[in-house]
Amino acid sequence: MIVASKINKCLPWQMDQWQKLRQGIESERFPHAIIIGGEADTGKALFSDFIAAFLFCKKEGREQACGECAECRYYQAGSHPDFRLVEPEKEGGIITVNQIRELSSFFSMSSQMMGYKIAIIRPADRMNTNAANSLLKTLEEPAGKSLIILVSDLPLSLPATIRSRCQMVESSIDDHKSITDWVSQQQQEQSIEKIEDALAAVSGRPLAAIEFLKPEYQENRLSVLQEFESALLSNKNILDTAKKWSSVNTKEVLEFLISWAIDIAIYKSTENTEMLKNRDIRQRIITISNNLELKSVIAFSEKAMEARRFIDRKVNVQLLLEELLVTCSNKK
Repeated sequence: MIVASKINKCLPWQMDQWQKLRQGIESERFPHAIIIGGEADTGKALFSDFIAAFLFCKKEGREQACGECAECRYYQAGSHPDFRLVEPEKEGGIITVNQIRELSSFFSMSSQMMGYKIAIIRPADRMNTNAANSLLKTLEEPAGKSLIILVSDLPLSLPATIRSRCQMVESSIDDHKSITDWVSQQQQEQSIEKIEDALAAVSGRPLAAIEFLKPEYQENRLSVLQEFESALLSNKNILDTAKKWSSVNTKEVLEFLISWAIDIAIYKSTENTEMLKNRDIRQRIITISNNLELKSVIAFSEKAMEARRFIDRKVNVQLLLEELLVTCSNKK
């Protein structure tokens, strides 16, 4: 179900892109397909919902979806007859050719509500080759008032033939002030210093900053950090640590490790703490850095990135993590 808060307010850092799209709608030069691309956790899915809701809404003179008309209520309930959401059937899975073929049939029929027919495909980069080829046929023959919205963290990974038939909409996070203000509004109990630290840690991605500030996230992050320090600085519990990490959210653990390894390498190379992303734990980063060789840290970072690429495949995750920790156990 799509809740009202997701459809009737454009996120502030997306306003420039929305105004450009709005001009196309008002001048009746709106494209049949767009790609909303950009980094993860920047609100791309919310933006796609906002656009679809606006186009469905029947309120005259609206600035955003009203959330009250029949079409808005259908959309919020996830039962709008002229809408399809295409996602992998399981987390980490692919979007199949059969799912895309169903879209072709969907767009071949007339609108039941006498308006737009809209499909959102997310993440679009999870389409396999056959699915992408099938989508291309639909893009080549757009029908009436139809719109396909592709959402992707990796838009350049989409086939060039698909990208050339879509208008690119970048989910930019360059407006640091509007992002900081928005996160502050969502997290009013947090100090501005903690919000700035959170945004620094997640490279300015606003939705990731919200997650970063959650107590349970911080508890898990600091627990992994303590285990990381113990395994590396004392060369103890490497096997136990790898076993534990393999049984939890290993992707999240690897994201932590990669972020810390980059900071450690930066500090070892520059001794400049202002360049660190993990500013809230800078002293611990310095301590680890002072006890490790730079070449070991770089090797660890590269191996962690490699592990992240393989984690969804049928590999021995525990062995992968053991090898990773051993890589960085070369103390000064």
